[in-house]
Amino acid sequence: FVRIYQNALKKIDNHWFVGVGYALDYHYNIEESGYLSEGHLNQYPIPTTDPSVSSGLTMNVAYDTRGNVINPPNGSYFIATWRMNTKAMGSDQNYQTLFIDGRKYIPFTLARVNLLALRAYYWTVVIGDVPYLHLPATNWAPASGIASRGFQSGRYRSNAMLYGEAEHRYQLTSNGLIGLVTFMNVSSASEFDTQHFKTWKVGAGVGIRT
Repeated sequence: FVRIYQNALKKIDNHWFVGVGYALDYHYNIEESGYLSEGHLNQYPIPTTDPSVSSGLTMNVAYDTRGNVINPPNGSYFIATWRMNTKAMGSDQNYQTLFIDGRKYIPFTLARVNLLALRAYYWTVVIGDVPYLHLPATNWAPASGIASRGFQSGRYRSNAMLYGEAEHRYQLTSNGLIGLVTFMNVSSASEFDTQHFKTWKVGAGVGIRT
């Protein structure tokens, strides 16, 4: 699997940015095993080619008040990305998607990192036929940062996804190199070809952040 996402954004106002970009998702040597009958790829109404390619332009609007992108001590972040995949740019199908991602960092203290990090996103197909491997899915979000921790990549997928997460971050070492995190998230893949979110899955865990 090869993924290339590159955006160029220009600041237009205090903390606001707009720009365009290019996005590529390229799967090759595709094989599905472990099924006595037809697998997911054969059941999906759009034939899966090998390689499976989605390629297109993106339009982006972003808002960013974080003091540090990698380890924000506070602030907010928002981005909305409209992606237009076209056969003219090498995509297997013509289709468009919308991805909206919002994050908020709430500090408990200023002397040492001890904060609550909140994140939510909505990801949906707007129009067109999407290759199976490129549908919205868990651990597949087209943005920086890990999402859907506790779930296998692609475990749940559909034409639309909702996701929310709360994470407590605490700095363990005085230099900030090592920190402790506890998190809980909830995600839902819609009933296929709808915007109805009936089933919700919950993940939680503890980890080390460097």
